[in-house]
Amino acid sequence: MGCGLVVPVLKPNPTSTGVTPRAIIISVILLPPNFYWLIVGEMEMGGGSYMLPTFIVPLYNVIFCLFTLTLLNSLIKKVFGCTGLHPAELLSVYVLLSSACSLCSINMMGFLFTSLGHSTWFATPENEWHSLFSSFLPTWLVVTDKQSLTGYYQGNSTLYTRQHLGSWILPTLIWTGFMSALSTMMLCLNLILRQQWSEKEKLSYPIIQLPVSMVSNINRFFSSKPMWFGFSIASVITFVNGISFLYPNFPSVPVSRQSLLHLFPDKPWSAIGRGGFNLSLYPFALGLSFLMPLDLTFSCWFFYLIGKLELVLGSMTGWISLPGYPHSAERAFGATIAFLLLIVWVGRVHLKTVLFKVWQASGKMPDANTYRWAILGLIASGGSLLLFSTYLGLSLWLAVLFFAIYLLLSILVARMRAELGFFTHPMWGIMAPDMLISLTGSRALGPKNLTILALYRWFNFGFSSHQMPHQLEALKIVDRTGMDRRKVAYSLIFITALGGILLAWVYLHIFYRVGALNGGGWATGGGYYTFNSLQNWIVYPQEQDLLSIIFMGFGLGVSMFLSIMRVRLIWWGFHPIGYIVANLEWAMRNFWSCMLISSSLKWLVLKYSGPTQYQAGLQLCLGLVLGDFVTGSLWNVIGIVCNFRTYSFWPGAYLP
Repeated sequence: MGCGLVVPVLKPNPTSTGVTPRAIIISVILLPPNFYWLIVGEMEMGGGSYMLPTFIVPLYNVIFCLFTLTLLNSLIKKVFGCTGLHPAELLSVYVLLSSACSLCSINMMGFLFTSLGHSTWFATPENEWHSLFSSFLPTWLVVTDKQSLTGYYQGNSTLYTRQHLGSWILPTLIWTGFMSALSTMMLCLNLILRQQWSEKEKLSYPIIQLPVSMVSNINRFFSSKPMWFGFSIASVITFVNGISFLYPNFPSVPVSRQSLLHLFPDKPWSAIGRGGFNLSLYPFALGLSFLMPLDLTFSCWFFYLIGKLELVLGSMTGWISLPGYPHSAERAFGATIAFLLLIVWVGRVHLKTVLFKVWQASGKMPDANTYRWAILGLIASGGSLLLFSTYLGLSLWLAVLFFAIYLLLSILVARMRAELGFFTHPMWGIMAPDMLISLTGSRALGPKNLTILALYRWFNFGFSSHQMPHQLEALKIVDRTGMDRRKVAYSLIFITALGGILLAWVYLHIFYRVGALNGGGWATGGGYYTFNSLQNWIVYPQEQDLLSIIFMGFGLGVSMFLSIMRVRLIWWGFHPIGYIVANLEWAMRNFWSCMLISSSLKWLVLKYSGPTQYQAGLQLCLGLVLGDFVTGSLWNVIGIVCNFRTYSFWPGAYLP
């Protein structure tokens, strides 16, 4: 059951390869204000309301920029009669901004920067951090000058002094180089997987539907009545809620997440509340859920609700008292292993060709040079990361296992976006450090290995803004638009390296002015999580967790069963990705109701109407997403520019 998406294909422009100098310049100019937006919002610095822009895709700040550029480009063409930007150039700005802004998340380099000075500033005789792990922290990777951190944490200071700049420049450059190598490794892997997933398996890539539709035929998209109807509904709701936020007596439309725990006060049903249980009607989520393949959407909310019933059963039987029950993260990890084995099996012919035959192709095989460079780049970038890790003191076997798990989960996220189009994927609890601790125990690893694993927590925290799926979607857009794939690949690496430097500048500029201690929880949250977890690993060493390993095996078995049934039974509607997503609890906690409603409506439309009505439904849903993103972004920008809190359409009110 596909999603039925019809993504327009652009006619290649012989004078434009998409990634032109002016497209790159526009992207670079837009990076600092976008970074400022994301940092102030996610870390609640200054006028930032509680918002999580990088937790959903497409990134709504980037869609807002694309929307604005598209309208300005059309206006310039009409007023001045010049050619303006080609649609491929607009899309190249979109992919470059998306890739760079993914770095800015509190689940990525934003997390990193909040941890670089944390071990210095918060070390006390009581927590004994100096004796526990300070000797294992490379001084050139963290900030050790406590005096220069005073302004960073307390504010009312400036970055632009010799002492402050000198404290941060070396760690920033090294970690940016590390991120560039990591990004190159993922890009090379994407180049290897692209043809199998896009051309042979024909995955639908639902997330790119909105940006491609916006610029491929501007007259057709912006003259669509269903699109404007959806846009108007979402815009009015978000506008009204914004007014209500500023003037509480004004009525509001309750679309943000609301806890349902009060409906289940008594045992055993109160167990449903473990991990939270929310109802939401976000317009953007309803629209994006409609774009997803029906069987996959159904699998997600079905397995999530089954998991809630499992908690009730656990309360009735007493299993809920078992440590870690129901071990959702371990199940998801085991299911991921099985699903990746299925992916390898389905693509075995392609992978065999790429890994072996491409070297004898003598240029006759399509994309032979691309595959050769991708393999060499994968070896070089992966090898450099292993060498760097062992230089820091991480055992070689542990470094290999760590990056193997990281790549395993990275491929899962990329596949999830390409096949399912799932618009949020924080994966807390399933990350490589957590799984390694369960598999080996912290006692067996020792404090030196544990310290390096803690330093790597910043790119192994949540995956909500993982760069690999953004790169894969960029390559899919390349196929749709006829851009030069090689230039796009080089540009993605360039924007990552430059983005890391610009991000550090904007981040430190804000923090020295406002002060980390004056921001929201995430302004210090990365460091808190990194070093408090490290302290617990060392002070309270754990043995190998056999129960967690058993549940990994259980998840692996369920995923294999679902995969086999899908191969053997055409009507089988349960997908292993849905099972994995259901066990990534935070995402489904907030969006299960939106997915349930949209999948039900989509089923009714497919069953009782024709292609014309279905395409109108798609346009309406794209309008819901665009209207919510544009109007919600305007509220964000107003709050940041005017330095007061405004309505946050996503996620809305804070819920634990």
